[in-house]
Amino acid sequence: MRISLKQSVRTTLAAVAAVFVLVSCSGDSGPTVPPAAVASVLIGGAPTENVLVTGATVQLTAQPRDAGGASLTRAVTWQSSDNGLATVSSTGLVTGVAAGSVTITANSEGVNGFQTLSVRSPITVPPATATTPTTTTVLGGAVTLTIPPAATSTTTTLTVAPTATVPTDSRVLAGATFDFGPSGTVFTTPITLALGFNPASVPVAKREDLRINLVGPGGTLTQIGGGSVDLVNNRVVAPVTHFSTYTIVVPADAASMTKSLGDAQTAQFSTAVAQRPTVVVRDAQNRPVPLANVTFAVVSGGGSITGAAMVETDTAGVAALPGTWVLGPTPGANSLSASIAGTAVTTTFTATATAPATVLAVTQQPMAAVSGVAFSQALVVAVRDQFGGLVANATSPVTAALISGTGVLLGTTTVNAVNGVATFSTLQLNGSGPHRLGVTSFGLAPDTTDAITVMQQVAALAITTQPAGAVSNIAFTTQPVVELRDNAGLRVIGGTAAVAASRNAGPGTLYGTTIVAAVDGVATFTNLGIEGAGSFSLRFDVGATASATSASFEVAAGTPGIRLRVGDSPSRFVNASATLDFPIIVDLSNRGTDDLASLTTTVTWDTARFTYVSNEAGTWQDAQGGAATVLVNDAQAAAGSIAITGFTTNATTATFTLRNIRLTAKPTGSTTNTVVAATVGTAGNAAGSAITVTPRALIVTVVAP
Repeated sequence: MRISLKQSVRTTLAAVAAVFVLVSCSGDSGPTVPPAAVASVLIGGAPTENVLVTGATVQLTAQPRDAGGASLTRAVTWQSSDNGLATVSSTGLVTGVAAGSVTITANSEGVNGFQTLSVRSPITVPPATATTPTTTTVLGGAVTLTIPPAATSTTTTLTVAPTATVPTDSRVLAGATFDFGPSGTVFTTPITLALGFNPASVPVAKREDLRINLVGPGGTLTQIGGGSVDLVNNRVVAPVTHFSTYTIVVPADAASMTKSLGDAQTAQFSTAVAQRPTVVVRDAQNRPVPLANVTFAVVSGGGSITGAAMVETDTAGVAALPGTWVLGPTPGANSLSASIAGTAVTTTFTATATAPATVLAVTQQPMAAVSGVAFSQALVVAVRDQFGGLVANATSPVTAALISGTGVLLGTTTVNAVNGVATFSTLQLNGSGPHRLGVTSFGLAPDTTDAITVMQQVAALAITTQPAGAVSNIAFTTQPVVELRDNAGLRVIGGTAAVAASRNAGPGTLYGTTIVAAVDGVATFTNLGIEGAGSFSLRFDVGATASATSASFEVAAGTPGIRLRVGDSPSRFVNASATLDFPIIVDLSNRGTDDLASLTTTVTWDTARFTYVSNEAGTWQDAQGGAATVLVNDAQAAAGSIAITGFTTNATTATFTLRNIRLTAKPTGSTTNTVVAATVGTAGNAAGSAITVTPRALIVTVVAP
């Protein structure tokens, strides 16, 4: 086995070292503690914001420390990551060479400490006394600053360097992002920032669209307004007022265009729409696309664009038609397109051309109306143009008024048109008969409705004359008068409804003609009376439709006498050609002490309505069985009367009745009312004294077949 000289030397040294260690450990003082190891290296002395300008120096320090953080005295070596940007001496003195980001490393026993510095080119701010702008170009022409004499700032030296962290946005131009400092520097007047670009790296079609953007937190980009491109010197220019990070952005291709304002408008023909058509252009990542050339063009309707038709999108990707869109010369649909040349990105705006409002037109007539009730079918009025077309954007106030008829128009009579249509939903006419309404609006030709027939329905009764002058068994001296009223409280003109009277309160019997047909809305009672005495009130009804109750009135007791009745009720109905039977009744219940000795009664009828048939000859018969001989003279029957003479010797109580007189109703062309009456010729008592007799007629309604 062959051993080299170097191997022999290393082996010998290792043996000596081992002997030395054994000897050291065999002394009386015990084992020796090894020195602490370096755990970290702390670098100090970095400049403000870690910025170092070219040509300047900064002294860094390095402090090795153990694991517990205690300082150690150890040897340190220094190294720069790029001597082309900055150099570092063996003592840590760093010298700026060129703009860029550099890392200085301090090493102690294999442990490194790091300090990153931004080496920037210095730019001197002109003094306040300067009278001309100062232009400085650094970084090989990549950055140029022009500072006007009035643009004072908070510092006299500015710095600039390529950024160490470039935004990941694909629109950022490579090698065109720069950090400017010191941070917080603000100029009182905007300065001009120009960033150079390599034209070979930008498509020709997009070079004019390059713009400087502010790089914000998280790499957000905000375009600087007022920028431009210097294609001669291949620079992008923008005004700035404070120092930060700036870059050049190449706009992405437009991928979509959406309408934001100005669609679906309405304007008069040959006039401009009120709102300018506006679009928003975005790229495939839905980001706004600035500087895209949007061209507007008339598609249909015959309109035109007054002024410019092409405009660039702003920093938010928004483009509004710079000119005005004038609609075509006739009413109808119009359309306008917005597009970007060389792409499929386009959208279309619509508008409707209308003629000015000139006339009103009633488009829905109210149907037959009911007094006091809102029209069941509303009055509808359209605002129209000279061509008869609806003016859909009209909001004119339209007023309805009564122009013929005697009624009163109520409800909301003025309403604003909505989408060119005025709807009157609460109108009502109070009255009766034909009426016409007129509709008007300022500056527009009016219109009128067809005749509206207003009908009245019986909704209530009103007692216009209260019953008065009441004495038992005598007709009221003031007969009640009842008026038919409609829903508006008006008299029902021409009303013929039958009004029925009945006793509402009081201990007696109502007699007379209790059902009266109204004449022109008024029912006048003529022969009502009360048999009885005390407080009374009457009730009046029209079927189940309406009712009214009279005021309370007093009925005084009548004088003693006899009541003569034809039939057992005050009214009867009989069909034409049918037989009518009725009794003659003498009621002695109110005779007082006047006993009846004799009574001559004449019954009469209308020979045009009835033919005499027969009568029951017999006796007057009272409730106690007393009877009186009756003599009937029927020779007068052909003339429409029968005389009945009779007397009784037992006329002390009750009622006497003769049954029956029989008549036949003659044919009639219409239902009519007629009267069968009974009159008293002579009535006296046994002493020959006259007795008061109250006669009551029978009202007969002959019903037509």
